[in-house]
Amino acid sequence: MQIIPAGHFDLAGYPGFAWDEHDLWPYFYFLPAELHDRLLEITPNACLALAIGSAQWILGRMAPLDADRPARDFVQAMWADCTSDWRCQRYAPEDEDYAGPVRGPMIMAMSILYDVLERIGENPVIADRATWMHNLALHVLEGDPAYQDWFQKALARLEYWHGWQVEGGRSPDLFAPAFPRGGPVAAEVLVPGIPYDRRQAPVLLERLIQWERRMGNPFILGPWEFGIDDPDDDHDHDHAHGFPVPD
Repeated sequence: MQIIPAGHFDLAGYPGFAWDEHDLWPYFYFLPAELHDRLLEITPNACLALAIGSAQWILGRMAPLDADRPARDFVQAMWADCTSDWRCQRYAPEDEDYAGPVRGPMIMAMSILYDVLERIGENPVIADRATWMHNLALHVLEGDPAYQDWFQKALARLEYWHGWQVEGGRSPDLFAPAFPRGGPVAAEVLVPGIPYDRRQAPVLLERLIQWERRMGNPFILGPWEFGIDDPDDDHDHDHAHGFPVPD
């Protein structure tokens, strides 16, 4: 299952976009109102799925030049945060290991996703991160029409299957430990043309996570491992997750 058309980046050359290590904010850190407002109408888990998909496009663009395994594994492991039974390990690589216009976009994509893990208690609006990732992808992919077509189709599918009006449950419970994230969202929703039903999302996610674990992805934590990366972390309760969707 691929969200990027086969061979799309096979002939990709060295990046031609601007990349200033000392001033990266203009490349992604803004919230176009039209897109941001639209993303607020889908669930946070749906926004996370869209951010993961855009990150995969960024890594795909760089893969012919540097198919970085840790970056790939971390981005894929973020799907665990769309479930109730798994989590993604916090991972913050050294900046000096990811410099320049090839590896720099990799760490920025990872950092935007890491922000979901690290600051979800302070800012539960994952629509922000999905918008930032889209901005970064537009810059890194230099307006690639294939990416833009994928993004609009993927967003439309998320609106159909994982909009708040579809799932319900938007109003937070005052006694809940975290802001509602919505139901599980599976990677298949990001692949236009593949049949999808949100009721199958838990099964599809479990299949993806088990595959990643068999392939040696080190960033997926099971229930027995929650918190082992930071056992003294007193804000682990801020780490919210999806819940199974009833039939």
